[in-house]
Amino acid sequence: DIRNVPATSLPAGWGAIDSLSPPMDGDFAPSRLAVAWLVADDPDNLRLWYNPGDTITIIFSEATNLAGLPTSNISRSQLDSVLTFSETIGADYVGNFRCRRAALPLCPAWETTADGSNFTRYALEITVLDLTGVAGFDQCQSSMGCPAASINLQTFTVTLRADGPYPGPAWASSLSTYGPGWRNFPAQCAPSSTSRTGLDGRFGQVKVELYSAVPLSIPCVGGVITIYGKGFGQRSDLLTVMIGSRAATGLQIYSLDPSGLTDGELVGTTPEGTGARGMELVVILQDPFLPAVRTPTKLAGLVVYLPPVISSFTPTSIELPTAPKTREFLLTLFGRNFGPGPPLAP
Repeated sequence: DIRNVPATSLPAGWGAIDSLSPPMDGDFAPSRLAVAWLVADDPDNLRLWYNPGDTITIIFSEATNLAGLPTSNISRSQLDSVLTFSETIGADYVGNFRCRRAALPLCPAWETTADGSNFTRYALEITVLDLTGVAGFDQCQSSMGCPAASINLQTFTVTLRADGPYPGPAWASSLSTYGPGWRNFPAQCAPSSTSRTGLDGRFGQVKVELYSAVPLSIPCVGGVITIYGKGFGQRSDLLTVMIGSRAATGLQIYSLDPSGLTDGELVGTTPEGTGARGMELVVILQDPFLPAVRTPTKLAGLVVYLPPVISSFTPTSIELPTAPKTREFLLTLFGRNFGPGPPLAP
């Protein structure tokens, strides 16, 4: 029996004596857990800027031990005990271990609990509840934020705290004052202190606004067109510009805003075609993490292909045969905008 020295107490496990040890410290291997992705998203898709309800999802390289946190409704104080943010994301926020929407294609695996919720050990979703303290929020007139208030998607960094305190009373122990930290599952490796910089995805609606396009009259062989608007984002590969039923090529985005959410230009080469009656110009934006979500935006005006212009022809005169003889004549027209071939549009 295990007793104190000198032996005066009951053996361990008898009566009111607790025979359970505190949680094990140390590790069996160096840390291998890393932050694979940081994903910004707007689940409500209501506004064009960072606002309450927007989410930041931390996706891990492998299943985690949850760092001792509950699986849902994780408070700000609990999150702050195991995570460090490079800038303020708001005065209040809540966490849930789940993977959905924009983050879903990036999660290597997930589980579904008995109540049907999307629980996972691979992803921690943080939902912003209050924007107070966010850079630029003092310029907003509403608690729902404004375009001036946001975190920086390019420089925002999340760091895992290896020495975070135990979040709940289940881990409380005078012999183990520091928590389990972020480890693999089952917990074998040392706590991770890795960090990641830069958010993929976006805050605000997946939406493009179009102001105008120059020129609206284009030659039949195609040409360069500049589209003015906002919300083009940063990735031209997620954009499609349709002139009628044909797509423009070589798209490039020009914007002073690194996020691509403010005013900018979208430049591309229009396809060959005909259509003096006018055709619609539509910009289609694909959600970066949900390929099936494609949001079209239509320009208010129509794009027309310039009509043919005849500058001359040859021969300028022909001799008509007398009946009943017939002859065929070769008539050559010179000009421009004759089109690439058979009509592509009415």
